[in-house]
Amino acid sequence: MNTLRVGSVVICDDAAHPAGILTLKDVLQRVTLAGIPLTTPIATVMSVDPVTLKDAAPVSDALLLMSRRGIHHLARVEGGRLIGVVSEKDVFALRRLSMRGITGAIVRAEDRASLPALARDIGALAHNLLAQGMDAENLTAILSGLNDRLTQRVIERESRAARLPDVPWCWLALRYEGRMEQASPPTRTMR
Repeated sequence: MNTLRVGSVVICDDAAHPAGILTLKDVLQRVTLAGIPLTTPIATVMSVDPVTLKDAAPVSDALLLMSRRGIHHLARVEGGRLIGVVSEKDVFALRRLSMRGITGAIVRAEDRASLPALARDIGALAHNLLAQGMDAENLTAILSGLNDRLTQRVIERESRAARLPDVPWCWLALRYEGRMEQASPPTRTMR
């Protein structure tokens, strides 16, 4: 779990059906604090019959199930067989890495230190959209729009910090950005 940076491990039977789950919280409470030797079989410390959710279920179902059961990890299944795990952290990361989430974070960004993280979020959103099959033309237009918002926020923040007069201003975006074809976040503006 530490090596792969995951918060849970699902234990399956021979047919790949989830039989149990062990989370970091379980390791802390049931193993470490309980003084259980690390050589103890996992079956004695795991939670049996983990809560599962069909892979095609909407994210809202995952959140509802987690809140009703008081859990933070769900085994994703297809035909009863394990195909993955979704965590509460994954769901909220998806929300943060949405157009709305990033746009809202840009508007709320007050400190300079948060701006590079927002540029990285734009890049992560681009990877997610590309993995979902978005075409290049729409992807680059979305990235350019988000990058414009981020650049505008940087300019607004820096103008206030430098106490520049409150006058109308503009910036010129050339080449890829000017054609709405930018394919990466504006990391140079963050330095």
